[in-house]
Amino acid sequence: MRITRRRFVGAAVAGAAAAVLPRPAGAQGTNVWTTTGQAVSSLAAFDTAIQGVMQKWTIPGGAFALVVEGRLVYARGYGWAPAGTAAPMPTSLFRIASLSKPITATALMLLVQQGLLSLSDPIVQHLSLTPPPGASADPRLSQVTLLQTAQMTAGFPASDGSTADPMFSDQAIAQALNVPLPVTVPEIMQWTTGRPLASALGTAYSYSDYGYLLLGQVIQAVSGMPYEQFVQQHVFAPIGVSGPQIGYPFQNEALPGEVTYDDGGVMRPTVYSSSGQLVPYPYGGFNIGNASSAGGWVASAVHLAKLAASYDNPPPGWLTSASIQTMLAEPSLGADAQGFWYGIGWLTTKLANGNQISLHNGSLPGTTTILERDISSGASWALMFNARNESDPFGSYTDALNAVRGVIAQTGPSAVPSGDLFPELLAAAPGSI
Repeated sequence: MRITRRRFVGAAVAGAAAAVLPRPAGAQGTNVWTTTGQAVSSLAAFDTAIQGVMQKWTIPGGAFALVVEGRLVYARGYGWAPAGTAAPMPTSLFRIASLSKPITATALMLLVQQGLLSLSDPIVQHLSLTPPPGASADPRLSQVTLLQTAQMTAGFPASDGSTADPMFSDQAIAQALNVPLPVTVPEIMQWTTGRPLASALGTAYSYSDYGYLLLGQVIQAVSGMPYEQFVQQHVFAPIGVSGPQIGYPFQNEALPGEVTYDDGGVMRPTVYSSSGQLVPYPYGGFNIGNASSAGGWVASAVHLAKLAASYDNPPPGWLTSASIQTMLAEPSLGADAQGFWYGIGWLTTKLANGNQISLHNGSLPGTTTILERDISSGASWALMFNARNESDPFGSYTDALNAVRGVIAQTGPSAVPSGDLFPELLAAAPGSI
């Protein structure tokens, strides 16, 4: 396989509910570029493209990792900040937001392979879903399957702003259940169980963070291990990855090597107490611990590039080829008008020649991320930013997707180095910022 010149296609995946407060323009005149990681002159076009996106959207930090035929051939960190500010390393840790969903989907399929559950299982077979006192569960809830939940056709509340997203309704949940902030995962589940499903089962796609929260709870219940521990031991360890974990909410709790998230001047009431205190949106304006299996992981671009590469060449005891094909298969309701469908943890499209692209994005306050597998060219890449523009949450994502794909489409095989950076960078301690 090689990087080939051809047309790329793509679409945005919804993420966390966006704030409406505008992000003020940064003092770009005082910013300077700092680049980390090994430079490769034949691949410098990636730096130019990514830096252009960062400058347009006033993004202070980013990291990029490119895989070709299973080898990590390019890994860079970028800083667009005042002189003297440390730039991210290629191994720096970022909140990855909804890139957590392919991770959760991988864990789910490993349990399927082990025969511990079936995708046709009703979700209530593994979880006790009880509505608040005086409320009733939708009678269809008992028929919702794990497959419908994973493919986001279960009718759970959407994360596109059309309904109240349980993952970002902390104050409403606390008030309804008469409990203090911060709300817990069981309280989120109880409150949501008392709400009706939005559509008939399997008939409509609706992007739902809540559904993937439930899948994380299923993984925990069936495996007998904490969700985070199961993923670390069974998803990451077999592919030689250590370091990813569920993130912490506050800046003083940052992991070693974790970036600082840019708030863009947006302040929100804390969801960790009822004080009403205004806090920087990325640091207490949402509950990253509750996001967990839907959007709570912290990892590096190199970690996620290795995850994507492992789908092309799974190690023994990891996902089988049959499981990977099941994850990418078109759901029964078919593709959308643009030819995309949400499989199990991956947004996928089939090109006219029969080849596939699978991708996912992540979006949270202070975070924009992309992970893409171009199955036809043998290229995969991960890109992370430590900012999100709250007036246009998916603007930088769309620009970055198009920019990187444009470079890939114009990059011939002779430009790709012959080595592999995975052994060195996976063994390295996370970079610091």
